[in-house]
Amino acid sequence: MIKILVLKNNQNIHGLQASGHSGYAPAGQDIVCSAVSTLMQALIVGLTDVVKIKPKFEIDEDAPNITVRVEENNKDAQILMQTTYLALKQLSREYSKFIKIKEMQHD
Repeated sequence: MIKILVLKNNQNIHGLQASGHSGYAPAGQDIVCSAVSTLMQALIVGLTDVVKIKPKFEIDEDAPNITVRVEENNKDAQILMQTTYLALKQLSREYSKFIKIKEMQHD
């Protein structure tokens, strides 16, 4: 099961973390893991190369675990964070046995 943690402050998303294996298919053939990984890596590229901010991120392929955090309150960064969150949410609806999303409010 892939666990997605969404860190929110009111409606703003300041962090997304995806961890675990989905178990949908064998490693290397798992479309659910691939989709989540691609969305998270696209978020990092978008924040870094398009929005031109430096998000805090960590990728641990062994765990697996991808964490992305944005510290600054940037409208364009929020658009990317919200879009990624909505795409992950859609995936979790389609593959509910393999992805769980938890939202956590923080200050």
